[in-house]
Amino acid sequence: MTETSKVAVAVRIRPLLEKFGEAYSIKCAKKATEDTICMTHPTDDSPNSGKQFNFTYNFVFDDEDSKADMYEAAKGLVDSSLDGHNATLFTYGQTGSGKTHTVLGAVDTSSGKVGIGSQTGLF
Repeated sequence: MTETSKVAVAVRIRPLLEKFGEAYSIKCAKKATEDTICMTHPTDDSPNSGKQFNFTYNFVFDDEDSKADMYEAAKGLVDSSLDGHNATLFTYGQTGSGKTHTVLGAVDTSSGKVGIGSQTGLF
């Protein structure tokens, strides 16, 4: 987020999840550049190609980007809030789309707790 902007929009394209049978699904959203996402509308004749639409945001993340990459984009919010300013990180998406996993990290299977971890800079 830049120093002068008040709002930044980031998009995360989550990886296909094998446990939900998505491993062989058509991937219609792809990261084109660091700030552009390419959406393909598949056709019945050719499910892997079709009309393409490009959308530009401040940040675009896909399954090759780490949580550390995403945190770097939002780090200014954390620093600003620790300096006493208001800051909001709003996540939006369908149930099961990975909002909690993106923001908080993986679930510790031994305890069932979700943790941010020390790599984020919060602790």
